[in-house]
Amino acid sequence: MTDQPHVSRRTFVGGVAALTSATLMSRVLQAESAAAAEPGTDGTGTRIDRHALVSRHRVVRHSSDLDLPVQVGNGRFAFGADVTGLQTFVPFNTLSDWGWHADALPAGKEIADYRGTVWDTYGRDVSYWTDDDNEPELHNWLRENPHRANLGRIGMRLLKADGTEAAESDLTDTVQELDPWTGVLRSAFRLEGHRVTVETGCHPGQDVMGVRIESALVRLGRLSVFLDFPYATAAGRNKFEAPYVGLWDRPELHTTVLRRRGRTPVVTHTMDTTRYEVGLALSPGARVSRSDPGRHRYEVMGEGDQLDVAALFAPEVRGAVPRAGEVVRQSETWWPRFWRTGGAVDLSASEDPRWRELERRIVLSQYHLAVNDAGNDPAQESGLVNNGWYGKFHMEMYWWHAFQYALWNRWPLLDRGTDIYERFLPTARRLATSQGFRGARWPKMTTTYGDAIGRESPGTPTCLLIWQQAPPSLPRGTRPSGPPGTQHPAQVARSRPRECGVHRLVRSPRGERPLCHRPADHVLQRTQLTRPDPEPGLRTVLLALRSAHRPGVARAPRRGA
Repeated sequence: MTDQPHVSRRTFVGGVAALTSATLMSRVLQAESAAAAEPGTDGTGTRIDRHALVSRHRVVRHSSDLDLPVQVGNGRFAFGADVTGLQTFVPFNTLSDWGWHADALPAGKEIADYRGTVWDTYGRDVSYWTDDDNEPELHNWLRENPHRANLGRIGMRLLKADGTEAAESDLTDTVQELDPWTGVLRSAFRLEGHRVTVETGCHPGQDVMGVRIESALVRLGRLSVFLDFPYATAAGRNKFEAPYVGLWDRPELHTTVLRRRGRTPVVTHTMDTTRYEVGLALSPGARVSRSDPGRHRYEVMGEGDQLDVAALFAPEVRGAVPRAGEVVRQSETWWPRFWRTGGAVDLSASEDPRWRELERRIVLSQYHLAVNDAGNDPAQESGLVNNGWYGKFHMEMYWWHAFQYALWNRWPLLDRGTDIYERFLPTARRLATSQGFRGARWPKMTTTYGDAIGRESPGTPTCLLIWQQAPPSLPRGTRPSGPPGTQHPAQVARSRPRECGVHRLVRSPRGERPLCHRPADHVLQRTQLTRPDPEPGLRTVLLALRSAHRPGVARAPRRGA
């Protein structure tokens, strides 16, 4: 038997840091450092006009895109809108990081009945949840459940002069503009000559969407706001349920009840074991009622030429619901602060004609991620737009989605969810132990919901992969030692070169070794089970994470007889 080189945990963890640094972080830091720019400048000493930078990339539309909404949100909660500023003609989604639903288990089944399949793993029989020929129904249930729930649809009911409902084709002079600087969506159109203006925003600190509508159609009784609630199920649904989530034709499977708590109307929606509430704040004189006892649809009628509606979505509504005007004001305060802190890139001085498109992508991708993927729990790969992968996230993709907050020096957004590793540690350790490995094995496709937290979703090759195993660490010099400020990571690395080693994103449980050692233990054991390339350090880590061992020596697990 050929001697195998020994790889220590310190070498491995240091190698992971080096790998990340070499491929992305160090290049960015070196380029920024070479520019020698002061914080807030463009590298030539000229301060970046951040308002101009962001504002020149407003999103303007004149009709709805049936596949892609315009969103307002706060990273934990997002509302997708059509060209009216609401979900009037297109049933886009209202999703959150806490809103989940699970179908009932197949009759007579328990999760413990699912055994998976035995694979030959380096000479050992190991059971992986790739499939189970004896439990096809349970396999599908475990993959599909729990799934993220569309919390409800909010739109306008627009009536023409003859009393029939208007379609989008009946609108004229339609224009919509999303201002990423304020996070506010403004829409305007005319219906049979009557102008309608709509202002839509999301509260940065609560899961509240607010809308302010101005039009004579409100006073004429031809414009109202509706709330509609779908049923959530994944049974028989595609894993990429896009762009619309939920079933609107099964009212008998769920219930909604409208009650008042003091002056606050509250709709309680119950789907099997899932229950949540929607509290409303309405403009003076407005009233809400159920449109049809056979459906889960409610209608808000107003008085005068203005109708304000704010909807707070929560497991339980407590206290007063912020009014729509306050929601918009909070958005107009939070987003400029977001853009004024952290890094910024201004390409307007470039002579390359492609600068505007590249800059647009840089700006809008930051807005998109702050709306969809800055919550307490990681979002699926499609964010809070739709239900890709049944709303579950992939552990390796959380790292890539979250890592950019460190690059832009927006650590408070990153800090919201990095405890996911600590929360998953107990189940990850149990999974590794059950397969005869040391350390902790992170699940790949999973959720944080209820007792399913950290549970693997079965599938091939999902449960065989280990590319989600990267320890929760960052290269040295990427974070200030004090409270997050306006200093860019480039300045941090330059001004504090003595900060060395690996920065752990999360704290370890009291009395335990650093959390990042647990997944390192797992992958390290796998490298020692094969014959890796003899080059030390970074090459070893590359081999471990990419399975790039010598042909004919390294083996993926093989299905057992």
